[in-house]
Amino acid sequence: MAKQIISNARVWLDQFDMSGDFNAVALKTGVDAKEATPVSATQHVYLPGLRTFDANLQGMWEGGTNANDEILSARIGAATAPLVTIDPSTNGGAEGDRVYFGPLMLADYQPGGSIGDVLEFALAMQAAGGISSGTLMHNATRTVTGTGNVQQLVAIPAGRSLLVGAHLLAISGGGSLTIAVQSAALVGFGTPTTRGTLAAMSVVGAQSLLIAGAITDTFYRITWTLTGASPSAQFVVSLGLV
Repeated sequence: MAKQIISNARVWLDQFDMSGDFNAVALKTGVDAKEATPVSATQHVYLPGLRTFDANLQGMWEGGTNANDEILSARIGAATAPLVTIDPSTNGGAEGDRVYFGPLMLADYQPGGSIGDVLEFALAMQAAGGISSGTLMHNATRTVTGTGNVQQLVAIPAGRSLLVGAHLLAISGGGSLTIAVQSAALVGFGTPTTRGTLAAMSVVGAQSLLIAGAITDTFYRITWTLTGASPSAQFVVSLGLV
């Protein structure tokens, strides 16, 4: 993949598209290095410990209803960590993009600035569960029940899980949206298997689902079911290994 300039990226937090609020994103993923050096060694020996994931973002502060200050302040240290999806590509949130997503605890929020400058903020987030480097499966508005495009992911080994993350950004028409995940051994999806179904959503919000491995299939798609007299739903869905 070619090098790229950061532009036209996307950040979703729960039911909000906050792409226009942030102007810098830094992600850090790794493992704790735990020393396991025996007395017979002539150099340090380390073992991989627990995985870590941190996200640090900067943005331009805005106050008011559903503005970034209200959204972020309400989620600092929340008992249920918000679902966050970060798409750093230049495709504007296109299907097939590589994304980082999962539950992230908002640990530190610092608005501030100097006189004459744009009022900004810094935000630090840390993993509150499995974080995936996965694939964006859907980012559109739908008005009828349907099936998404097929994407090739990876097999899910035993002891690992498939993480599903869904942001419902808007819904109208008095009905609900239900999202399911299907897999198949072949791209043609002749005999798909439904791997999991999210709870029906009738108001904006977000939810995630862990589907335990082992799953040998590598081709995936989502389906959605809309109810209501004249439904319309704008939603974002990602899948990935954790």
